[in-house]
Amino acid sequence: MFRPDSWIRSIEGSAIAGTFTGTGPDRQLFVCNASHRDASTVIVRLDREACTADRFDPRIQTYQPIAGPDVVLSLPPAAGSLLRLRSA
Repeated sequence: MFRPDSWIRSIEGSAIAGTFTGTGPDRQLFVCNASHRDASTVIVRLDREACTADRFDPRIQTYQPIAGPDVVLSLPPAAGSLLRLRSA
């Protein structure tokens, strides 16, 4: 089970999530659809005063900024998404 922290308030929906850090202050959040049969909408509620979020786009191999207070992910069955969280 995912535990909220100072940047991530909650993760809602059918998801498996985990964070990991690199060598800098950035953090990565991997969110995966927990269902192998059904699509799922997952909402990641962030503290936008503490951090910003970018979503990795595998088609162009780069991160794209995400606007808004929450990150809404529409995930196909068993798919995942990688988010980069940076200090605001």
